[in-house]
Amino acid sequence: GKQQSENGKTKLLGGVKNLRVTDPTTSSLRVHWEAADGNIRQYRIFYVPASGGAEDMEQVSGGTTNTVLRN
Repeated sequence: GKQQSENGKTKLLGGVKNLRVTDPTTSSLRVHWEAADGNIRQYRIFYVPASGGAEDMEQVSGGTTNTVLRN
């Protein structure tokens, strides 16, 4: 049979913009950001507590632009 091929490019998704931290307490803080471009299904926020220890991860839906991270 006849073979066909086609070249395409995948567009890299950019990250969030203007990440900022507010409302710090001894046990939590709030992070805010401007949404990344594109159809975002979810965000994963990776962080390590200031006291050290294992990396933790908070997962939120793509329509969310802030969350509270807890120690």
